Order: sequence, then structure tokens, then C-alpha cells
Amino acid sequence: MENNAPFCSTRPDHPWFDNSHRAVIHMRLPADDTPDAHQSCREAITDWMLHHVDGPYAFIVDLSANPRFSARERKLWGGAEASYAHIELRYSLGQANVVPGAMTRGFMTAMYWFAPAVYPLYVCKDVDSAWPWLDRQISRGMREYPYGDFWTKRKGWVDVNERAA
Repeated sequence: MENNAPFCSTRPDHPWFDNSHRAVIHMRLPADDTPDAHQSCREAITDWMLHHVDGPYAFIVDLSANPRFSARERKLWGGAEASYAHIELRYSLGQANVVPGAMTRGFMTAMYWFAPAVYPLYVCKDVDSAWPWLDRQISRGMREYPYGDFWTKRKGWVDVNERAA
């Protein structure tokens, strides 16, 4: 039976996000980024996650432009992700990371050392490879939302109704 639950009605507000798809937020990190740009992006996504997420969503993190990430930036991104992992656990349908090169794959590895993914994760070489996987995640996740195995079998799952009691 298909679940008609709505997708998240809000989106993060930052130039790196393409919010044109109703279920998928496409984050494109540019090659000419700066620490200040990273900080503003982290602030935008953290604010969105902690204060505005109200339903399921999926993500593409597009690192095709081979952005630069210092060790400090990797740690800051990992810390940001850890701060809203409880939201991702509850609402993320999955994240496809577009990682074309070895240096960028190193960033992804380091980020998930600091904050292991609590959602389905797929690493692929290009955006075209991400969509079929995300389509399957969205289909299953929305069919089973909110209490099917897709959600409740995740490590750390707690029913939000039980937590409130």
C-alpha cells in the first residue's frame, strides 16, 4: 500500500542548494569555495535541519567540482552532521554522494569517521548514477513511512512518540 505522507515542505536556503526537485535536495559544492562559504553553508543546513525539517527528504551531495577541504573543514562538516543526526535518522530517505576523484573520496571517508551516516548512503561517480538509487530509496522509504523496516531497523531508531512520553 502506498503511503501518501508528504515530503519535507521546506528547503535549506543557500546558493549551493538546488531545491527544484520535490523530494531531493541537490547540494553542489563549488571548486572555488572558501572557509567562509563553507561556514555559511553549514549554518544554513544546520538551521534547516534543526528548525525546519518536517518530513522525509533525500540528498545528493555533489562533489564533482572537487572542492577543497582542509582537515579543519572536514572536522567542522563532521561536527555539523553529528549535531543533526537525530533529524536525519528520522527523515532522511538516503544520500547519494557524487565523488569522482580519490582526493574527494578522502574527504568523504574523513567526514564519516567523525559522524557515521544514520541514513542509507550511496557513493557514485556522477549525478546520473545517483538518481536510480535515490528513486528506489524514495519509493521504499515513502511506502514504509513512518514505521516500516526502512526506518525502524536503523541503528539508533527511537519512536518519537515514545521519546515524548
